[in-house]
Amino acid sequence: MIRVLILVAYSFGMMITGFKICLRATNGYTGNMTTIMMSSIPSAYSDLPVLNDSPDYNYVVSTASRGIGLEFAKQLLFRTCGHVICFSRCAEVPALKELENKFGSRMSIVPIDLESQGSIDNAISQVGAICDQRKVEWIKGSGKVDVLFNVAALLGDQSESAPGPERSVLDVERWWLEKSMQVNLISHIMVTKGLSPYLKRPRDVQMGKVVNLSARVGSIGDNGLGGWLSYRCTKSALNQFTKTVSLELKRANCIAISIHPGTTDTDLSKPFQKNVKPAKLFSTEFSVSQMLDVVFNQIEKDDGGKFYAYDGSEIEY
Repeated sequence: MIRVLILVAYSFGMMITGFKICLRATNGYTGNMTTIMMSSIPSAYSDLPVLNDSPDYNYVVSTASRGIGLEFAKQLLFRTCGHVICFSRCAEVPALKELENKFGSRMSIVPIDLESQGSIDNAISQVGAICDQRKVEWIKGSGKVDVLFNVAALLGDQSESAPGPERSVLDVERWWLEKSMQVNLISHIMVTKGLSPYLKRPRDVQMGKVVNLSARVGSIGDNGLGGWLSYRCTKSALNQFTKTVSLELKRANCIAISIHPGTTDTDLSKPFQKNVKPAKLFSTEFSVSQMLDVVFNQIEKDDGGKFYAYDGSEIEY
């Protein structure tokens, strides 16, 4: 019994220590860090381990204004000590401003319109300026991005203004297919292209990572139902991009993976949740915590180009 209590106390102490480090990196506060940590960490994260305690890491979430992207930003801020760069179509999103007020210099909000190449280029320039200011000793020239999360996606609600996901090829509207490709695929390719100089690094340091948020319906081998044509096509194409770019980035000590979050309770899935069993409908907190465990604790250098589920199992392309 005493041994169990000692182990529990040790584990709790390690968690406290990790968050002390992160909070100290946030604003240089030297007071009662434990009190601040206990009062500011949401209960949903209280049992989750610190993922990385280095303040030198830079994370980019594209985009982070709501849903899974917002949850990635939250957990990266609470569970790492690095700098989190949040792409958002609107710079005044209340949830992001709340995080910015809490974490201060550990977070940057960068406006972006993923359907505009000029806006993407401007966002990349801002990321470059942020990372250049945070250069570490082994970097020559520009700064670095350690993990890029390509998250944004369109699905639709079968309305006139958002006609996806289509039940039949007869329902496909050209403008919606093009818009879906712009957001779900092309934007992620162009953001990865722009940030690739910051993702590449020497072989003797921690590898960079590109995480593309895909979906099981993007698997060609797993497609036994049909339908959802625009969404399926964009996710299948995103998986092809993951595989192809991983072969290139591997030569520069960076890998790319696709990952399926499971059916998650967000605005994107809400119109289609009625047939989902409660046990299969995940909260954003659960889905993101599972995916981050895969990204930080499972994938290795030889895993580039693979397609994972939130639980770490592989999905066939």
